[in-house]
Amino acid sequence: MIKIELRKSGPRGSHTVLATLQLNDDNSYTVDGPEELFLLDSLTIPVDDGVLRFDDDRALWLRNLYQEFRTPYRIPVIVEDTHPSADR
Repeated sequence: MIKIELRKSGPRGSHTVLATLQLNDDNSYTVDGPEELFLLDSLTIPVDDGVLRFDDDRALWLRNLYQEFRTPYRIPVIVEDTHPSADR
């Protein structure tokens, strides 16, 4: 399982969780909060041989989300990662 919180920065180092995405070991996922905040259908992440979309490799996409998706308004933070693909 990979669990990511999409956070918004607040004063004095505080934050608010806007949404949470959990990728299960069977690659199904659930979102707590507005799913559209994660841009699952449109955000691509550059990789060596092109770009990576969420449905190409969900675990890899989530682990690299912070590279392309860090703004003062939305900060992805991995809070748990025990997904089997981590063993590869």
